[in-house]
Formats: sequence, structure tokens, C-alpha cells
Amino acid sequence: MKHLLDITTSTLASSCRFWHGTLASKTTAQPKQMLILFDQEGNPECRLVREVLTELNLDVIVAPCPAGGLNITKFKSVFNGVSPPMLVDLNSPSVTKGAIEIVRYLFKQYKEMQAPREFAGILKSSLTSKLATGVRFGAGIKARPSSTTRSAVDLIQF
Repeated sequence: MKHLLDITTSTLASSCRFWHGTLASKTTAQPKQMLILFDQEGNPECRLVREVLTELNLDVIVAPCPAGGLNITKFKSVFNGVSPPMLVDLNSPSVTKGAIEIVRYLFKQYKEMQAPREFAGILKSSLTSKLATGVRFGAGIKARPSSTTRSAVDLIQF
């Protein structure tokens, strides 16, 4: 029954976002080194960044930062209280914070164009993303216990 609920709420959440982030571009060249996205599942800004990464068909390491988890604790201590989303591009020593800045950076750096209007406007995206999070009952917002003692922040070496 839980699986059916997950599929149903996931479908509803994608519908709320007009299925953005479900189709990928075939024309974007992959960067030499992986991108790292510090992400919170239920965060509307993070959802927008994940959708753009999918749209651009970019490979990325997603470092989940749920409340109460190891990644968010280490993340906030290393990056002086900044909250996700944050993108680390190891191809250029670039750390980009905030959805709008990340979206603009990704389109400029990897598509050599301005971000399309549907991704540049945060208000509409934020409202529909919040609706999608509500439909999913806040899935992925809080951490569950893990045996991992390493944080994704430990992967970054500038």
C-alpha cells in the first residue's frame, strides 16, 4: 500500500509542476568533473534546480541535506549557515547559492544561453513546488538514522 501511495503522490507532485524536470535535453555536453548539488527534498528552490539539471541533462552528485541529518549539519558549519540549494562546480572553482543564481549559472555555463522564462521566475515555481511538496506529505524533509559518519561536504576539495 505504501508503494501505491508513493507512486500516486509522486504523479500528483509532477502534475503540480507541469512535468518540468521529466524530459532531458540531448544537446548539453557533460562537464569533465561532476557537479555537486546540496539539496533538500521538500525545498521548492531545490526542486527547481533539480528540474533544470534534468532539463539540461547534466550529471550531478546530489548531496541530500534533510533537517537533522549529517550533511546539513556539516554543510551549515562549513558554509557559514547558508541553506540549500547550493551548487559546487569543480570544473571552475565556483560555488553558487540560491535557486535563481544556480539556474542562471547552469544555463549560461552549460547551454550558453539565458535561462528561459519558465525557470527564471521563482514565484510561480515556488508556489507550484510548495504544492508538490504538500502532495508528497513532506517526504524527504527530515533525516532518518544512518550508519554513515561521512558527510558529502567531505567530498569537496578546492
